[in-house]
Amino acid sequence: MMSSKTIRHLFKKSLPYLLLGGLLFFAGFIKSYHLPKLKSWILYELERQSTKHLPLRIWPHDVNISLWPIGIKLKNIQVLPKKPLKPILRPLTLKEVKIYLSLFELVKGQIHIDELHFKKGKVHIIIPKTSSSKSPSHFFKWKWLKIIPLNHLFLEDIDLIV
Repeated sequence: MMSSKTIRHLFKKSLPYLLLGGLLFFAGFIKSYHLPKLKSWILYELERQSTKHLPLRIWPHDVNISLWPIGIKLKNIQVLPKKPLKPILRPLTLKEVKIYLSLFELVKGQIHIDELHFKKGKVHIIIPKTSSSKSPSHFFKWKWLKIIPLNHLFLEDIDLIV
């Protein structure tokens, strides 16, 4: 029979491994049970909020969540312009969009996009004809980009047809 000292010593040695095993079990349960629900919720909310608040409808078909760096990757995204943008922008499909948040800004209590990646897509923009005094470059204002809380913008294999 084992003495109480031996049992206590064995318990002290195995406690960290039991705690690590329990933590890994809990992480696996969260990943297999809650992550699919979170992905479905993100897809639903992104489509719902874009329909409600944006001049275009964003409809991704798949999403991956990244904990480091903090962000999401949307795959096979259809962008459908609504009434105000319909005469200017044609519907488009993007293969992938990655959005990473700035950890430094999150610590400060703000949401700031650190990196925004657009990958593989065709964008058709129709610039309406205006009076001869205005050139097409007046249609887009670069200062509009300053209001977006964004550090880096990456475009990979994007065809822009104007």
